[in-house]
Amino acid sequence: MTRRLTMDDVWGLAKSSLSACKEHNETTNKMATMNSELWNEIGFKQSKIKELQETIQDKDFEIDDLNKAHTDQLWDLSKLEEKNLNSKKKMKN
Repeated sequence: MTRRLTMDDVWGLAKSSLSACKEHNETTNKMATMNSELWNEIGFKQSKIKELQETIQDKDFEIDDLNKAHTDQLWDLSKLEEKNLNSKKKMKN
């Protein structure tokens, strides 16, 4: 009878061990899948960040060009104002 109880206990331990191994395998597979998805998401985010940085750089160049054009227009305006002022002075004399 002791031998039968021992065999039943060993059989129960073996079944529990098999069940634990199966659960461990499932957990490991889920973790691997999640890890892969995470790396894919990180890659997507990095490419999106790079795209946004390029857009920012393009907009910075555009802003610099507009600022230069605005500065040039202000310079031209000041020249025209000075020329106009000189013309008015000549007319008075």
